[in-house]
Amino acid sequence: MTSVGPRTNDPFVTQYVDRQIGYYLTRIRSALVMLKVHCEEVQEIRANAMIDNSLQMTPEFRKKWRKALGDLSRDARGLKNLIGSILLGLARKDSKRPRVRSWGGRDGYRPEVLYLNRELMLAERRIEDFFYQPTNTVSFEDLRDRKTMLVHLYHVQEMAKRLRDAVGR
Repeated sequence: MTSVGPRTNDPFVTQYVDRQIGYYLTRIRSALVMLKVHCEEVQEIRANAMIDNSLQMTPEFRKKWRKALGDLSRDARGLKNLIGSILLGLARKDSKRPRVRSWGGRDGYRPEVLYLNRELMLAERRIEDFFYQPTNTVSFEDLRDRKTMLVHLYHVQEMAKRLRDAVGR
C-alpha cells in the first residue's frame, strides 16, 4: 500500500515548516519594532509641539502627528491580523473603547499618549512571552486581566485612530 501524503519524518517537509515558522516570527518581530518606532515618533512630535505646558496646534504639527498616528493605527491593525490569522481562538477586541478625554488637547493629549504606551508595552510583553520566551506558566496579571495581545493591539489601533480624528486637519 502506498501513501499519498508526505512522510511525517521527511527532512524536506521539516525544513520547509521550520523556515515558514522562522519567517512568521521574523514578520512579527519586524511589525512590533515598527509599532514601537511609530509610538516613539508620536511622543517626539508631541514633545516638540509642547510649549509652556500647552500644545501648539500648528498646521505642521497636525500634519506630522496625524501621519504618525495613522501609521501607528495601521501597523497595530496589521500586527493584530498577522497574529490573529494563526491564533484563531484568541479574543481580538473587548467591550472597552478607548476615548480621547483631553479637552481640545490643552494638556497635549498626555493621558492618551500614556495609554498608547501602556497598551503597546503590554501587547509587546505578551507577544514576547508567547512567541519568543514560551513557558508553561501563566502570569497572575494574565489570569486577572483576561486581555490578550490582540486586545491590547486593538486598543492601540483605536486610540491612535481617535487621537488622529481629535486633532483634525
